[in-house]
Amino acid sequence: MSAPLPFRANVAALVVVGAEPGAKLLACERMSGGIWQTPQGGVESSDTNLEEAVLRELEEEIGVSRAVVSILSQSRSWRRYHFPPEVMAAGHPSGKVKDHAGQDQKWFLVRIPSLEAVDLARSDGEFRAVKLVTPRELVSLFVEWKRPGVLDFCRESGLLV
Repeated sequence: MSAPLPFRANVAALVVVGAEPGAKLLACERMSGGIWQTPQGGVESSDTNLEEAVLRELEEEIGVSRAVVSILSQSRSWRRYHFPPEVMAAGHPSGKVKDHAGQDQKWFLVRIPSLEAVDLARSDGEFRAVKLVTPRELVSLFVEWKRPGVLDFCRESGLLV
């Protein structure tokens, strides 16, 4: 019998856009279309800490300069999700899915000054569109198996009651 697959350490960002009260959150549509989420990605050996990892992911995935990002908070605990069987079966070109049972995520609440800070042309091509949404709308856009983590962090951050 083979050993169980490990979980991949991952950082995820809830991106508040603007400084006014009731500012909206950034939702990002994956290149494959129809799947919305927020920037997230694996913690790499070159990352000196989790804050560095989330800043790197924001730059890579949505082209946001680290200089304009403010980290407001991070989750008190890690949130875990399992890859569903259909995702495990489909795999991922990078091998990230087949080598892991799922991901352990540390969530960050970050702020960028405006939507103009996002530059998908500077990104690694993971997302094809972005839009501003309310926290409740954001949660509803996530795929079902990732939804509990974002919902829990929205509640922890005081964005949803």
